[in-house]
Amino acid sequence: MFYPLMDSDYRIESNREHGLGRPDIVLCPPAGKPPVIIELKKLPPNPRYKDHPDERERDLQIESEKAIQQIHKKEYSYALPPDTTSAIFCGVACLTKYVAVKMEVVDIASLRLSNSDVGEN
Repeated sequence: MFYPLMDSDYRIESNREHGLGRPDIVLCPPAGKPPVIIELKKLPPNPRYKDHPDERERDLQIESEKAIQQIHKKEYSYALPPDTTSAIFCGVACLTKYVAVKMEVVDIASLRLSNSDVGEN
């Protein structure tokens, strides 16, 4: 998933304050590349998943979407440098060896504009 980033100069931050909370991982890029905000979710074991793998997959997808929603809700992109134009939001949900990943490319400039309008009359 992040193989293209491995040979670059991305700096890794973990659990540092960003916006209204602490994202699990932020990959801070060199100039000209988008930052990546990663939120991790762990699905609790459920004996039902053994006989119903479709439910396991559904629940993993739901949790990865919740991770993306958390990135938006807690405004983790707020602390990105002001010249950031886009970012990649990544929600990862895990249950033992099963994983679901949801990624979203976000236009940070328009996101900041919409957030600055909140509370204005």
